[in-house]
Amino acid sequence: MKPAVRLSDRTFLVRDPSIVPATIVPLVNEIAQTPEKYELYQNYPNPFNPSTMISFDLPEASKVTLKIYNLLGQEVMTVFDNVDFEDGAQEIEFNATQLSTGVYFYRISATSLDEESGASFSETKKLMLVK
Repeated sequence: MKPAVRLSDRTFLVRDPSIVPATIVPLVNEIAQTPEKYELYQNYPNPFNPSTMISFDLPEASKVTLKIYNLLGQEVMTVFDNVDFEDGAQEIEFNATQLSTGVYFYRISATSLDEESGASFSETKKLMLVK
């Protein structure tokens, strides 16, 4: 049987006064801020099966259209057409169960609801469906 040892005799167990415990500093809630510009992000996951997330930013309330095209540029699906969205970061789930495996393009078109601004935006990105 070994004799008992005091904890203070074990240096690795004694608190070092020079070490300051970490503190958590909350960040300013940047997610809730209104985006500065229109932007369309790459879908994720990509490639996907059968659904993927498509994200975009709207700096102001807008009418938005999202369409899917095949490699020949033919429209194969309208996800939504002239739908009113509030300003901010948006994310939608796109389900492609009725499409076949292949490369497609998604195009977003947005027009500001503010007639004075008259801002419009359009961008296209590629996505790949693998079944």
